[in-house]
Amino acid sequence: MKFIEPGKIVLAAGLGVILVGLNVAQFRLMGVAFDSILDSAAIGAAWVAIAVGAVILVRAAVAGAARISVSKIATETRSRVRNDLLAHMERMGPVGMSDQRTGEVAYLAGEGVDALELLYGLYLPQFIVGLAAPVAVSAYIMSVDLVTGVVLLAVVPLIPVLIMLVQRRFRTASKEYFSTASELSESFLEGLQGLATLRVFDRARNYGEALAARASRLRRKTMSLLKLNQLVILVVDLSFSLAVTSLAAILAFSRLQAGHITAGTALFVVLASIELVRPMNLLGAFFFAGAIGRRAKKRINAFLSIPPHVSLQVSVAQPASVSNMVPGEAVSGGDIRFSGVSFSYGETPVLDGLDLFIPEASRVALVGESGSGKSTLLSLLLRFIEPHTGTVCIGDRNVRDMSREEISRTVTYVPQRVHVFTESLRENLCMGLPFDEKRLSDALASARLSDWVRTLPDGLDTILGERGGTVSGGQAQRIGIARAFLRDAPVLVLDEPTAQLDPETEREVLEALRLLATNRTVLMVTHRATTFALADDVLVLDAGAIQERTPA
Repeated sequence: MKFIEPGKIVLAAGLGVILVGLNVAQFRLMGVAFDSILDSAAIGAAWVAIAVGAVILVRAAVAGAARISVSKIATETRSRVRNDLLAHMERMGPVGMSDQRTGEVAYLAGEGVDALELLYGLYLPQFIVGLAAPVAVSAYIMSVDLVTGVVLLAVVPLIPVLIMLVQRRFRTASKEYFSTASELSESFLEGLQGLATLRVFDRARNYGEALAARASRLRRKTMSLLKLNQLVILVVDLSFSLAVTSLAAILAFSRLQAGHITAGTALFVVLASIELVRPMNLLGAFFFAGAIGRRAKKRINAFLSIPPHVSLQVSVAQPASVSNMVPGEAVSGGDIRFSGVSFSYGETPVLDGLDLFIPEASRVALVGESGSGKSTLLSLLLRFIEPHTGTVCIGDRNVRDMSREEISRTVTYVPQRVHVFTESLRENLCMGLPFDEKRLSDALASARLSDWVRTLPDGLDTILGERGGTVSGGQAQRIGIARAFLRDAPVLVLDEPTAQLDPETEREVLEALRLLATNRTVLMVTHRATTFALADDVLVLDAGAIQERTPA
């Protein structure tokens, strides 16, 4: 996948080559000035000094432009890749993302993007400069002294050959490094998320020791990469650079002794030989960034190539305007219809030609054995996934033809475990939408949360902690119900809304749900008989189809 336009990388590299050319021009002028001084041509030397000053000013401007160009490449790469990752996560939806390790995705979006930024903003432009500049410098030296230029040009290809000799080992080492770093990130995040479980089973120390072992392995892989990078720098900087500069000095001196070039030209050749190898020296120094960046690009492309479960065209960079999502606007609601719907996960069929009709403003409870397809049916209605065959319609609209904003205004979802963000209660309720205080107060009262809010130190502005650490299960469930009241959508989807709640909390939640379900089309998944009181009909799902429909 292309993350940055090649033209921008070529532009940055072109500025780098121009910068090398200006350095060579400065060296040439210095050589001319040296000859003028030896010839006692003070006036000529003065004009050359003025020219050198002009070259220095132009070089400063080009260097600034090169830095700006590289910075823009890095910024655009970082922004575009992260937007692509977020957009792809949205296309994959909750069902698709449930197959991915959170730690790995977080690592790709963090350090993986940083490595890609270095690849495009640092390594690739320097790679082009490292190949083009030495040839250009050698050609210019040939125009001054053909013999010296030809000899130096013949030596230049040795650098790519030396780098290629270690590149295969670099590829293997970078693959091992990136894999080890990703595993450590995944394990660390999972350890934090499961810390309570580790403490209960007294395995926190063992898990910490395992993390320490992975960290030690990452240290060894990092040092292996750095060792290889230092080897490249040693070969290029010390061995090759010293050899080329020494060769240029010997050639210049011998050509000067033979009377083929002037002293100023000899000085120019020696100085230009430094510029001949400098771009390749930088390429060797950036080799580490290139190796890690290529591995990161491969992993990010692999993630972005995972087929999404839906064909939503989303753009994180240009989200829907908030005004388009404000509840209260006329929204198409009505009945729910599944017609000939089939769906399977890989080779495992879940739904097989399912037909289901739920009239407008009716309430249906869905029951069935674990794995019978209840959650899949809800995911189809919410368009987290799309049917392989058949259609899912709300009113006269096919869900496949509805945008994410339309679905959000039409269907409200209260999951089995409501996610509470590390934000204030107000932000957790509003979810980015501009609700007034009265609307919030009414939603809190309807969700039976008003008394609890009055006990909070900062009321609605109280921070609820990491993943709602200060919130009980029943309070979290009622926060989800309050969100549904605020959305005021005509279709309500409930997934085990009272699971894992004690009887008293369940009664409070059921009262709130009963009020929420009024005049709405409701589809709920439940195993608890107490929740059946909210339903008009109970449907039994088995073998991928509705097998029975009875009054609640």
